[in-house]
This record gives sequence, C-alpha cells and structure tokens, in this order.
Amino acid sequence: MRSRLATLASIVVLGGLAWLSRFVVLDQDPIHALESPNPVHAELFQRVSQAGQGFERRLFLARKPSYPSLEAMMRRSGYKEVPLVPAIALADFAHLAALLDAKEVQALLAPEAIEERAQSVSDFAALPGSEAILEAIGSDPLGLGAAVAKKLAPPSADASVRAFARDGPFDFAAMHALHEAFERSTAHLVGSDLFAYENERAARSDIAIIGSVTTVLNLLLFWFVTRRWLFVGLLTLGSAISYLVSQLAVFAVFGGVQAVVLAYASTFLSFNNETLVHLSDGAHANQKARRLGLLSAIGTTYIGFLALLFAHSTVIRQMAIASLAGMLAFLLFLLPFLGPIVSAKLPPLKVRGKSISTMRMVTLVIVSCTTIAIVGIPSIETDIRGFRVESSRLAKEAAFFDARLARASLADLVATPAGTAPIDILRTFADQGAVDLSHHPARLWRSREAQEETLALLRREGGGALERMASALEAAGLHAPQARTFQAVEQVELLKTFSTPIRWFLAAAGTNFVVAPLAREAVISHWPSLIPISPRRYFGGVLTVLSQEMLVLFALGMAAMAIYLLALHRSLLRVGYVFTPLFLFGASFALYARVSGIALNLMHVMGFSLVIGLALDYTSIAASSGHSPKELSKVALTGASTLITFGALSFAQSPVLKDLGITVTLGCGIALLFALFFRPKAPE
Repeated sequence: MRSRLATLASIVVLGGLAWLSRFVVLDQDPIHALESPNPVHAELFQRVSQAGQGFERRLFLARKPSYPSLEAMMRRSGYKEVPLVPAIALADFAHLAALLDAKEVQALLAPEAIEERAQSVSDFAALPGSEAILEAIGSDPLGLGAAVAKKLAPPSADASVRAFARDGPFDFAAMHALHEAFERSTAHLVGSDLFAYENERAARSDIAIIGSVTTVLNLLLFWFVTRRWLFVGLLTLGSAISYLVSQLAVFAVFGGVQAVVLAYASTFLSFNNETLVHLSDGAHANQKARRLGLLSAIGTTYIGFLALLFAHSTVIRQMAIASLAGMLAFLLFLLPFLGPIVSAKLPPLKVRGKSISTMRMVTLVIVSCTTIAIVGIPSIETDIRGFRVESSRLAKEAAFFDARLARASLADLVATPAGTAPIDILRTFADQGAVDLSHHPARLWRSREAQEETLALLRREGGGALERMASALEAAGLHAPQARTFQAVEQVELLKTFSTPIRWFLAAAGTNFVVAPLAREAVISHWPSLIPISPRRYFGGVLTVLSQEMLVLFALGMAAMAIYLLALHRSLLRVGYVFTPLFLFGASFALYARVSGIALNLMHVMGFSLVIGLALDYTSIAASSGHSPKELSKVALTGASTLITFGALSFAQSPVLKDLGITVTLGCGIALLFALFFRPKAPE
C-alpha cells in the first residue's frame, strides 16, 4: 500500500515538474555562455559587442546577387537591415584638418578649387532634397572634413556585405525556416544565430535519438540482469523526475539552460542506476562493508561535481548543478521504496580475478606516468570550431565573410592598454609585425610640428579662401558660411572621433585601451599585452583558460577524493588500488590524443571529472566488499550501463557531447575491467 501511494505521488510530482519545465528558457549555442575569467577581457569583449561591432544577433549577407525570397524570410524572422559601417558625417572631421599635409590643404584653398566647389554647391541647390547637402557644405565650406574622411576611411565593406540585426528573442522555429531557405539557396550568409540554430538542432537530435536509444538499452539491460519490473519501473520514473528537476534547478540559478546540458542530462540513467543497484540486495550483506562501499561510491561522485561548481565556465557549472540536483532528486525519490529495494536479490557474478601486489600497482603507476611523459600531454589550445557544431556549408561561409570583413577592419581585432600616447604604442606594435595599421586612423597621425605647419597655412590663407567661397555662394543666392578656428589634434581625440567602423578607443575596468586589427601572420601569444576581442580568438582563448582552470579543479577533486577515501578505508593499499585505473586511463588518453591529433579542451577535462566520479565507484565497491560476487554483479551492471550511455554519446552530433562521451567511455571501461579482474593482494 505504501509503495502504491509513493508511486502515485511520484507520478503527480512528475506531472507538476513537466508542467513547470514548459517555462524553461534554452540557450542555444554553448559558445555564448563562455565568459573570460579575466573581468577586464570580458568587459572589453562586451563593450565591443554592445557597440555593434560584434556578430551577436546579426546576419551578414553578400550584396550581389540579390536574393529577394531569402531577404523576405529574414524580415519575417525578425531581422532588419542596418548599416554595416555607420554613415560618416563629413563635417564631423573638419576639426581634424591639422592632420592633412600642408600641400593637400594648399590644393583645397586654391582659387580654382574654391570656384569648382562653389559651382557644385550651386548645382545641388537647384535639386529637391538638397537641404542636408547644403547644411554639410555650410559646416565644412572648404572641404577639409571631406578630405580627412577620404584619407582615413577604410575601403567600403558596404560594397560587398550587408548586415541584418535581430531585435527580438531567438526563435528556433523561425530560424529553422530561414536555415532551410538558406540551405536551398546559393547565397553567402553567416551569423551567430545560424551557429546557434545548428547547435540547438544538434542538441535536440542528440536528446531525441541518443537519449531514447540509451534509455531503451539500459532498461533492457536491467530487465535482462534483474528480471524485476520494480527496478525497471523505479529507474524509468525516477530518471524522468531527476531529469526535470535538474533542468529546473539550472534554470532557477542561471535563468536559462544550455541545450547541450539538457542532452547531457539524458545520461542521468547511468548515474541513477548506480544508486539504485548499490542500495539493492543488502539484507544479508556485510553491513559494515556495504556501508563503506556506498559511502565511497556516493561520496566520490558528489565530491567530483561539487569541485566543478567552482569552474568559471557556465556550461560546466550548469552540468554540475544539473548532476547534483538530479542525483539528489533520484535519491529522495527512492526513499519510500527502500524496503523492497534492499530486499531485492541480484544474481551474483563470479569472476576469476588475479591478485595484484602493491609493487605491481606501483609499477603500473610508474609505467603510466612514463608513457604520459614520452607521449606528451596534449595541447590545451582550443579552437571554437572544434567546440561547437559547424556544418561544412557554414564553415565555408565564415571563411568567405572573414576575408571581406577584414577589408573594413572588422575581423581579428586586439586591444592593448592605451597609456598616454596610444598611437605611439600601436606604431611600436606595427613595427614589430603585431598589428596592421593599413586601414587604421593611427597610420595618418602627424607630429605636433607637422600639424603646426598645416595650421600656419590655414591661418595665413584660410580666411581669404573662405571669403572667396562666401562671395561665390552669395552670388548664387545661398547663405555665406561662418569662419571657424582650427587647433592641433591629440592622439586620443583622433581615435575617438574616427570611431567607425570600430571603436578604436575603449574604456574598461577603469583603464583605457586602444584597438587595432591583428596582422595576418602575427602569433598573438608573442605579445602578452595584446588582448583578443574578436569572437573566434576571444572564445578560443577563453576555452583555453577555462580548460587550464578545469585541470586544476580536477587535481583538487582527486586530492579531496583521496583524502575522503583514506579517511573511510584507513588503508593506503586499498586507496592505491582504487586510484590505479586513473593512471592507466591517463596514459591511454595521452596515446589516443597523440594518434588522433586532438587538443585538450574543456569537455575532455569535464570527462576526467566524470571518470573519477563514476569509475572510482567500481574499484571502491569491489575493494570494500572484498570482491564479493554479489557486489561484483552490481559493479558489472552499473559499469555496463555507463558504457552504453556514454558509448552512445560518443556518436553525438555535438562535439561537446562527443568529446565527453569518448573520454568517459575510455576511462570507465578501463576502470571496470580493472575492478572485475584485479584485486589488491593482502600484505603478508
């Protein structure tokens, strides 16, 4: 009766959780959730994006040929065309006249130039809608601002690229229709929303296909081994509850859930089965050994995820919170059913294992460490193209637009502290081959002496030129322009004034920074003070830093687990046995990385943490029970479930989940075999 009421209550709770999950907001692209642990770098990148210089919420379309149907679809999806490069008001640059060479100014002040300009103004005055042009002429009658703008303006990107911005929230259904139209066309189109769509679509596919396959296989496995509907029912119902609780917990903390985290949560069956299986068949077991094994298994798993809460990566913290909330929810769900679970019997598994001495375990550890030293630790440099879904079509489009946006200095930007003379700093970097100033306002900076030469010419001849211009305009019946004074230009003033298409001068965290494009062949690591602020380099650098941080957390987690297990077991030999498979795994992963040529990324290290959380359970339970046939049966069942789940994840579309699956499958497979076929030899 009690079990029936508990089952009914669980079904009601499941329905309530399912209703609440309707309000969960998804974050599509795992890249968007990345933020640099360095607050200055993070603020710089945000300032650049907020200034409209980033790629967030934007799509870029090649101007020619036109694609009316695709453009109509973009408008229906909430995008409107915006200038790629803001329009330049020529009069805004007239006060920079001191940056013009004296010979250039002399040509503008010549009588024939004044006469030609006045005639152009008279011609425009007769046309309708000429007010704006006449106003600009009045602000810059001598054409000084126009001359400055012409010299400083980069080649126009508007000739080849159009930009479209989205105001509203990301709409997966609308993006699906737009993506389908894009795939059918020959248009050149790219944007962060397309990447976000492909990543969410891949995550949804992984949840639907891999989640379903692993669920069915796990339930069949449990039925085949236990032949008890109780286990199958509890695992199904409890895993559904833990899945929903996990996403609601993440949503409550972050206000949004990464789609890949939902896909990852579909693996909770492998976490839940360990709790269920190790609680079962305990009525006639050695209670002390059983309690020791349970505390070892559950404690190491929770320690592993608690360590991940200190990561800076939003994706990792979401996975950690989802895991902790999901496991706790499943444990609470099982409480009303503890009686029948503990009394349920599982078939024993007799394995003719070999005893392994302390010396041999030490030898295995030394050989593993030597292998890692010889093979080498994989590189931790991370490229975002290997971290998220990027179809071959979208990769080609990204390369296509990278080349074109580079013409307008919109690609591969870096920032560096500005100091009191930012342009001098940039020129030093340019001399070293670090930055490219060919389209940067810094290239036309002139010394104070050179500026004074131009200013002297303006004082001497500017008044007469202005009088001639005024006379010509009055003769045409137009208002005479007013005289203006010119002064020397400071470096910061130049960078702030000429702020298109890039804000060349930024302030972040109380410090001023100057921005420039990175030179094509430059290796940014050679100049530590250069901070990448373009999406690809920024996110690649963030991933690298976060991976390094995760390695530290992984090491701290291992240390905490070692201390915890030592306190429980009070035996160095047993703790050494528990950890030996991790060294074998480390050597195997180093060999795999060398053969496949992969670089170590955030998800590999997350996989390491899952390995120490899951794989240590096998050796802990086996060692605690003295390799009891019943406990080995539990280890084999939970290990097989883990290999099914993460083995299937190795075939995920999302690179994030694929890397996680491969890593955990390799580590847990080695640990499972070690726990089943080797046992610590008692000291003589």
